[in-house]
Amino acid sequence: MSDHYAELLMYVAPAAVQQANQAWLTRIFERLNLTRRNADHLDLHGLWLAPELLVTQTCGYPLMTQLRGKVRVIGRPRYELAHSSQGEHCSLLLTREDNPLNELADFYDSRGVINGHDSNSGMNLLRERLAPLQRDGRFFASVGISGAHRE
Repeated sequence: MSDHYAELLMYVAPAAVQQANQAWLTRIFERLNLTRRNADHLDLHGLWLAPELLVTQTCGYPLMTQLRGKVRVIGRPRYELAHSSQGEHCSLLLTREDNPLNELADFYDSRGVINGHDSNSGMNLLRERLAPLQRDGRFFASVGISGAHRE
């Protein structure tokens, strides 16, 4: 019997999804007769590249950048959630309900917030949408980081 890491904590998920993830991981470890190591002390990069890793998840941006050639994709979750179903995922752009701005271009020179610099849907895809709207290489006056990926 050997010890391995297995975590599906990359994203904030409803309790039902968290419970299903944990049940799935528990069953895998039982079937393989393995022991699950506690990964609480590891950051995402440390977890992704740990020699003891059995299975985890990542965002598409780190997969195609810092993890390229270092990990192997073995599957893709198919969550049935609002705004995300049948294996498709989307990112939502939000503002306060009382904000009169309606079009993306209207937000020029305002403050933007991204998940993190390593997020595909929470940074990279937004950057792609904003590129045609930028002026002198910038769109937002400032950018904050929400840390929506596990930090």
